[in-house]
This record gives sequence, C-alpha cells and structure tokens, in this order.
Amino acid sequence: MNWKESLKDMLHSTTSGHQVVADSQESRRKQVNKFFSLLQAAFEEIKGEIEKHGRRVDIMIGKYACAIEIYDGNRLEFNYAVKVLRYAAATDGQHGFYDTTSYSTKYSVQRYKFAEIHKIDEQRIIRDFMRSYEKQLKKYAAEEPH
Repeated sequence: MNWKESLKDMLHSTTSGHQVVADSQESRRKQVNKFFSLLQAAFEEIKGEIEKHGRRVDIMIGKYACAIEIYDGNRLEFNYAVKVLRYAAATDGQHGFYDTTSYSTKYSVQRYKFAEIHKIDEQRIIRDFMRSYEKQLKKYAAEEPH
C-alpha cells in the first residue's frame, strides 16, 4: 500500500470514528430531551397540586437544566433543580449525572445516573421531589418560633 492509500484509509477511519462519536452524542442529547420532557410533565403536575394550597410555583426548563421553585408569599420556600453534568462523556454510566446541586438549605440534592434515566418515570420524579420537599418543610417548621 502506498502512502496515498494509507492516508486515505487513515482519514476515512478517523472520519467514521468522529461520526460514531457524533451519533452517540446525538443519541444522548435525544435521551436528555426525552428525560426533560418527563421532568416538565412531573413538575407541571406538582405545580397544579401545590398551587391549590396557596403557594406560587415557577418552572424553568432550559437546555441543560430544569427547576421548580416554590414560594410562600414572597419567600422562596424550596428550589428543586435537575441539571445535566457531563452527559456527553457518559458512555459507561459511571459519569454523566443528572444532578441537583445544593447551594443553600433551600435547595435539594438528587442524582440520576445517565445510564438509568430511561428507567425513571414521572412517578419516581414526583416521589423524589416529595421526599426532598418534605425534609425542607420539616426544617422550616423546626426553625419557626413557637
């Protein structure tokens, strides 16, 4: 094989390798979008119920994160956010979490492994949210003067 044929083979194998990575990233992006649609549906259901109890609820849906904020009057009572961390590098499920990061006591921490998001349904999201929200409400109740 002469150098021109070697170069051609080398470039075609590299190009197809890049295509595999691009296809894989596109597939992961589709999984992210599907999961975020599920999150939005769960957040909308939660919002409807919480508003029945006099709270204001805001939902934010972004490219890499979804969040729901609950206000008691003008006071932020709770923030629950799910954001993508390194999803593009998640090939083995060991990296690439959906994660809510704790910035203060009003924020929750929840991790979903990228490799497992296809198994998570709306009811699981709501259960995870409810567990975190309940902890926050108990904390508020303990802090209030009696």
